[in-house]
Amino acid sequence: MSIRINGRKMTYGADPEMFVFSGQKLLPAFEFLPCKSPHTRRFWDGFQAEWRYNESEFCLDLFVLKTQTQMHALLKAARKYDAAAKLSLASVVRIPQSLLDSADDPYVELGCLPSWNAYGRDGLDVENPRALKFRFAGGHMHFGGWQRPPCHEKIVKTLDAILGVWSVGAAKNLDIPCRRRYYGLAGEYRKPFYEPDEVFGVEWRTLSNFWLCHPGIMHLVWEIGRKAVQLACSTKPNLWAAGEEEVQEAINNCDVRLAAKILTRNRPMFNAMFADKRWSDKVRAKTFSVGLDGVESVVSKPHDIEDNWDLGNIFDNYVCKFRWKVLASK
Repeated sequence: MSIRINGRKMTYGADPEMFVFSGQKLLPAFEFLPCKSPHTRRFWDGFQAEWRYNESEFCLDLFVLKTQTQMHALLKAARKYDAAAKLSLASVVRIPQSLLDSADDPYVELGCLPSWNAYGRDGLDVENPRALKFRFAGGHMHFGGWQRPPCHEKIVKTLDAILGVWSVGAAKNLDIPCRRRYYGLAGEYRKPFYEPDEVFGVEWRTLSNFWLCHPGIMHLVWEIGRKAVQLACSTKPNLWAAGEEEVQEAINNCDVRLAAKILTRNRPMFNAMFADKRWSDKVRAKTFSVGLDGVESVVSKPHDIEDNWDLGNIFDNYVCKFRWKVLASK
């Protein structure tokens, strides 16, 4: 099912990041991936690996399936370099000082392009990247399809209030608060223009990469995200009851209790947003509870990425066939 904005289908995209390890040793992505160029889909972004999607997607099933393909290719490239390589769900990794000192400047630099913040806040400024002992992995979400620039701040604040708050609880045992001292503050976004479709979009930069733990969780995150964007573009975005200050506090501090309070207050609205016939009462209730109980309530081993995504059986269309398996079986 596609959602339309201004008569056009909403598109989806992302630029997720992941770290790769061999045992306890970090494998810097620049040692086994090429640099970013218009022709590379998987590339290094400092110490972490990153990938992108060359086409915007209208279908979430296909979007998730392409994510599985990208992760399989990343794992294959890493294991060609080191047979013991494993993809990691860690969003914060401490870099050995010896590696920070010895790596060439391009690999150590913090090369993010400027972004905006809907609340006018900024993360900590890092003057010397070799002095920053940590690196971070994000799970930025892209929504497109507008024929003219949308109201970015309204969309971003609605994503914060709904998906951002839900994700605080969902990732309560996965996210590390120190990341948001530097990146991923509530309200962080960019204003992309997508060619060749010639449409405007929103890049929401708040979430970590936690939603890569399982295809079912990725589906949930993007389902909630597109519902939030749909609400933001409606005439009644304020039906979700959450103040800007409490939303920022919950997200920026990974305050699970405050996030649960906001989410519980809005349970009737959450149910109304997912009232269409595709959502059974059981699935809707389980989706809500993941935001309170964490992804571990439906994914027993969220860090076991290879098994969760069935990366050893890439050609069996696993993701599409078992779209809701993670929820329906619990």
